[in-house]
Amino acid sequence: MISVLRPGRVCLSVLALAISTHGAPRQASAHPGRSGVVTAGKPTLPVAPTAPGALQTANVNTTQNPSAQNETWIALDPANPRNLVGGTNDYRFGDAQAGVARSFDGGATWTSTTLDALDTTLGKYDAQGDPAVAALRGGVFYYAFIDFNRGDDQNRLAVARSNDGGLTWPQLGVILDHSGPGPHDFEDKELIAVDDTGGAFDGNVYVAWTRYPTADLERVMISRSTNGGAAFSAPAQISDSTGGYQGTAPAVDRNGKLYVAWYHSSTVEIDASTNGGLAFGIDRTVAPIADISNPIPGAFFRVFSFPAIAVDRSGGPFDGNVYVVWADEVGTGAGPDVLLSRSTDGGLSWSLPIRVSDDVNGSYQFFPAIAVTPDGTILVSFFDQRLTPGTTRYDVFFARSTNGGLSFDRNRRVSDVTSDSLLDGFGGGFIGDYAGIAAAKAFGFPYWTDTRPSNANAEGYTRRLPLLDRR
Repeated sequence: MISVLRPGRVCLSVLALAISTHGAPRQASAHPGRSGVVTAGKPTLPVAPTAPGALQTANVNTTQNPSAQNETWIALDPANPRNLVGGTNDYRFGDAQAGVARSFDGGATWTSTTLDALDTTLGKYDAQGDPAVAALRGGVFYYAFIDFNRGDDQNRLAVARSNDGGLTWPQLGVILDHSGPGPHDFEDKELIAVDDTGGAFDGNVYVAWTRYPTADLERVMISRSTNGGAAFSAPAQISDSTGGYQGTAPAVDRNGKLYVAWYHSSTVEIDASTNGGLAFGIDRTVAPIADISNPIPGAFFRVFSFPAIAVDRSGGPFDGNVYVVWADEVGTGAGPDVLLSRSTDGGLSWSLPIRVSDDVNGSYQFFPAIAVTPDGTILVSFFDQRLTPGTTRYDVFFARSTNGGLSFDRNRRVSDVTSDSLLDGFGGGFIGDYAGIAAAKAFGFPYWTDTRPSNANAEGYTRRLPLLDRR
């Protein structure tokens, strides 16, 4: 059973928090061993053979496994955008593990497995989850995840490294490990960013997360690696206070400046470091939030107003702009919406939020993800109920801005079949807590939890979206 927690209201034990985040699926399969690799990648809809680099726009099931996959994240190699790596909560062996899918042909075909199946040292405790993937270049990817026990509060926070585009993960950097008799703090909802700018902090790996102390209030933490993820610095608190924190999101600009955004007591806040994560400034408010209903009317899965962040690194007219998106119950007065605020002065001040979603029936949008292409185009994907309001069903849409976040093109549907969350493997109660998107110059790759009836379970899906059409 999955308990529902509102962010910032820690009223359960650390163990209950872990269970609420990654509860076992209602019908978990027996563990058949940890050495096999599941091959996946046939598109859900047939795609005619195409020349390398040609458009491939069908929805693609990246995981293709009869057990549940949810809470998706994705990254691509900036030096080779045909190489993508996705992460999921993966239940193919019974309990949650760190699922990994990889593609070397621009998202047309994928193979998938779990980190623990590739190397049992990557999974020390009962379960793994909260996937977060970031790329350096040349096939180097980093995968951050939490690793925890069900029966006690032992847990650790770790980062695996791949040097071959996601095929193998021979290195594990442990940020911290709460082992042995407790009680222990719980480290939750980490996301990762890598400095690939070629500047002074090139190669730095940053992980930001929420700490739930055993005898205090939650706070935002950060750790960094300066040696390729082999070792990490002692965790440091970067939030100016404690209590009401969750949903951290880091990003790096073209000059190596590190931003971290988060949810704090019905506001979006942000802080920044200009010296490679050694020190941070004061927390600044991006915008107040009207927390999205949890669960949304007609459905049972939990949903939060966690922010997502991206920075323009194009060198163009909007270079340095910082963008933050979130789901908001009130929106701009048109009902629940995905909103965006931007900063043009390095995070010191923020615009009034604008509406990203453009539905006309007051339906719910949630789990926004954002990326900026190398030419400065903003891409935002999100789950959307405009076609099926007030039900357990949802689709995925995306919006695009080519003017620095001043306005967005009309929304377009990404999913080609409507999902039904009742098929999530948890009785409709858990489709993850976030989703991801990656961007190349000519393509976007939303990555989402898909529960279409033909699969009868949750899978990780993506779609290669051509961006050359500027309508």
